[in-house]
Amino acid sequence: MKEKEYIEVSLEVAPQLQESLSSFFIEIGAGGAWIDGAKVKAFFNPADCAGEEIEKRMVPFFDRFREEGVEVPSKSFHIQKNIQEDWNGEWKKFFKPVSVTPALTVAPPWQTVSRKNKGERDIIIDPGLGFGTGTHPTTFNCLVFLERFMLAHPDPPSLKVLDLGSGSGILAIGASLFGAGYIVAAEIDGDAVESMRNNFILNQVQDKIRIRLGSIFQADRRSYHLILANLTAEDLIRSGRELQGALLPGGTLILSGILVEKKEEVEKTFGLLKLEKADEKIDGNWVTQVWEKGCN
Repeated sequence: MKEKEYIEVSLEVAPQLQESLSSFFIEIGAGGAWIDGAKVKAFFNPADCAGEEIEKRMVPFFDRFREEGVEVPSKSFHIQKNIQEDWNGEWKKFFKPVSVTPALTVAPPWQTVSRKNKGERDIIIDPGLGFGTGTHPTTFNCLVFLERFMLAHPDPPSLKVLDLGSGSGILAIGASLFGAGYIVAAEIDGDAVESMRNNFILNQVQDKIRIRLGSIFQADRRSYHLILANLTAEDLIRSGRELQGALLPGGTLILSGILVEKKEEVEKTFGLLKLEKADEKIDGNWVTQVWEKGCN
């Protein structure tokens, strides 16, 4: 193998596939993967994974979604071998600090963020470890609503927070930086758990967040003041009763990962569970919602 070679993979997919495909590339050995408009891109070291092997492993990935009725690409994705002085660092130039709000920024560990005012917070996320860098509307708007909730609360250390489907751990880290006293990051993917553990260390919050390998079905009932669930509309609908049951009276639920065409189904599900929609953000094809549980 030539020392300067790397494999670039690029594929245009439907919005509902982008997050899963980005994570999948990481799982099969990509040095970095990200969403660039309608495309998902990744870089691989040829010594670790050949182009033919990547394409072969994509077949069952797309078959699974096709069986669920999701439209998948009909054409083979674009694979090419490039020459670069630093193949592992090539993809890093695409990751710049993301300003979520004037007081909250998400940045990769190799970027320095200039801070001017007291109270501004940075979440450090290694994007080469898993999905959840703050660039996608689902994560971005979860962070917006999370900050709004935390800043409005009179006693953040008293809060119990669940980040369900934590991925990179970005939302759990945000909750910790805003002062939540008890945080659980739940994830069903063992590889993602290792990714979030690394990101917790980068942010020096590893002693403040409890990691749970499992789903909402293992969560304690009536335990949380705030639940963050950035999943898919289908998963949210399927887990609706459990999500409602895990909230304390007066609790708040932030839902994301909802495609616009699934919005009414989600609202019907959570409306029937006696929750009240308190806020909503529609960003392109994606919807993020805030639901509240009554105190009775």
